[in-house]
Amino acid sequence: MTHAPCPCCKSHSSVKCAAPAPDCWFSQAARSPIEMGGIVIDTRARMGYTAPIGSTDQDRIRHLTVALPPVYAARLFDAQEQGATDQQLQEIAAEALKEVYFQDGGRRAGSLEEVRFTDIEHLEFDL
Repeated sequence: MTHAPCPCCKSHSSVKCAAPAPDCWFSQAARSPIEMGGIVIDTRARMGYTAPIGSTDQDRIRHLTVALPPVYAARLFDAQEQGATDQQLQEIAAEALKEVYFQDGGRRAGSLEEVRFTDIEHLEFDL
């Protein structure tokens, strides 16, 4: 999917301005839909988790396309705006995948302690 370029940085990102000026309307306009409707994460990465003994927790490559709720979209957006490192953003994404994908919003795997999200081959966010 191609998006109109940001007039500030010429980026075609659907989520953010790559080099936002303080008054960049493109970056500000992206925030409202993200907070209201969440975002979709599409990733191919190694994922595993820490769980009680007896569960299958071995890391493996997974390709996931998951809609993240607005609370995680806002956390990712805020962290990025505040200059978070890739590692910090990955930790937020891992927490979101834990809740939404692995635990299905609290309907399963309630005893998961953490999700590992490493060896990222592909990671894309979209509205």
